Amino acid sequence: MEGAAADAVQRLHPAFTTFINSGYLESQRQLRDRLLKGEWDETVKEWALRNGVAEFQKYVVEHGEEKGIKVSWDDIQKLYANPEDLSPLADNEPARLMAQAVITQADYNTDVRLQAK
Repeated sequence: MEGAAADAVQRLHPAFTTFINSGYLESQRQLRDRLLKGEWDETVKEWALRNGVAEFQKYVVEHGEEKGIKVSWDDIQKLYANPEDLSPLADNEPARLMAQAVITQADYNTDVRLQAK
């Protein structure tokens, strides 16, 4: 009987160890993903959105006059303070649409670059 039990343990031990390790590794992966998402939401996302506002500001300076987009300094400062609130541009549909596109693209591009690393 002891020999049969030892054989059973020897056969089951690798499978049991693999099963336990796979659960541990999966929990580690999930924890890593949650931590990275938290870091993204708290730090990198804000930077990416503000970078989008800077790109929008550059666009307005370079192409705003020819495209009929005029944005005041105060409105740009409000966008920097809260890049997701486009209400300062509510009266100016072309500016609001362009700001949303540029800010969203900057956010997306940063996310994609970080995921690629």
